Amino acid sequence: MILAQVIKSTGSWYLTKSSDGQIIQCRIVGKFRMDNLKLTNPVAVGDMVYIEMENETQGIIKEILPRKNYVVRQSPRKKHYVHFLASNIDQAILIATIIEPNIKPGFIDRF
Repeated sequence: MILAQVIKSTGSWYLTKSSDGQIIQCRIVGKFRMDNLKLTNPVAVGDMVYIEMENETQGIIKEILPRKNYVVRQSPRKKHYVHFLASNIDQAILIATIIEPNIKPGFIDRF
């Protein structure tokens, strides 16, 4: 199996970058359960995964390695589910206006 990091998530397909720099398009098969959370998407950008090549250009995500940290939001479609935004984050920068439009502290607190 190949160790890779998820660099893009688009529905059921994920772009991963292997440790040797190869970009591999992957998908998941089956169900992944994590931290007893109800998830809408078990794989997030930043996840370290093990993939198995399906053919020369595509792979299947077989295992998601433990996350150092992650950012989630409430799922827009399923109220009791969470949606992973990103994982294994080293740095985050939040940019917000001060004067126009008016700043909403609640918006910033969500992050």
